[in-house]
Amino acid sequence: MVSATWILYIVKVVVLQTFVSKGFLGYEDSNSEMNNVIISFCMKSVKDWCQRNGYQYKLIKEEKDGWNLFRKRKPKLWNATSRKDWELCIQRHEFCLDIDADLLIIIDNDTFIQTDFKLPSVKVGMCKSTWGRYKSDDRKKYEMLDKFQIFTQFYDTPFPQGGVQFINRSFIKHYNHWLVSSYKSTDWPIIWDGLEQSHMFDYSIKFSEYVDWLDYRYNCIPKRHTLKEIQECYIIHFAGHNKSEHLQFIDKNIRCDIFGEKLANHLYKHGN
Repeated sequence: MVSATWILYIVKVVVLQTFVSKGFLGYEDSNSEMNNVIISFCMKSVKDWCQRNGYQYKLIKEEKDGWNLFRKRKPKLWNATSRKDWELCIQRHEFCLDIDADLLIIIDNDTFIQTDFKLPSVKVGMCKSTWGRYKSDDRKKYEMLDKFQIFTQFYDTPFPQGGVQFINRSFIKHYNHWLVSSYKSTDWPIIWDGLEQSHMFDYSIKFSEYVDWLDYRYNCIPKRHTLKEIQECYIIHFAGHNKSEHLQFIDKNIRCDIFGEKLANHLYKHGN
């Protein structure tokens, strides 16, 4: 008689989002009402995704005390304006230090889960940023950002887009502690594109063996990608301070699938 022992291994996935202050950056020149509508649909899609797949959803609404460190720094090259709100993205990494998970997924509140997908097998999974964006919805003109024209002269490596991050259990402490410590230090890296992303890039250079680069399917910003890529992606990211500007770069059927036809048409009309 042959006996068998079955071991059931349950993977614990924690999905972390934040909604701090108004929920988005660039308050002064933003359409708050439209931004909040888009964010509400995005956050619901993430919660529904977690529920369907048995992932633990964690929402952070408070700020960390003792921050506002940006005003004490003199950032190199880009984003030199001293504004406390720019550090809200990187604050979330301090909350991550207390999370117990086999896989931690950090995901911005303006990302929409378009379809279920197999979770990537990674150590620290960073999504590749694009070097530029399309100027109009016909996608006839592509503009490479000035900062990346300089960046690509120095580096032959991807730059991260921090809207979606996947961190394996073995690296949760190391990755998040390093980012927080780097940010609180007096020796900042060059701020190429956003505080969090620039520190993430520095991590990817120092610990390249830990970083697994992920493509557009995991973090697709409409005005930076083709219609085909948007259709193929798992996660649509309405990045930036005016989120409705991405709607003109999305196929009408996808817009209606996300928001419903009536609201999609309203957002599209008033977002352009």
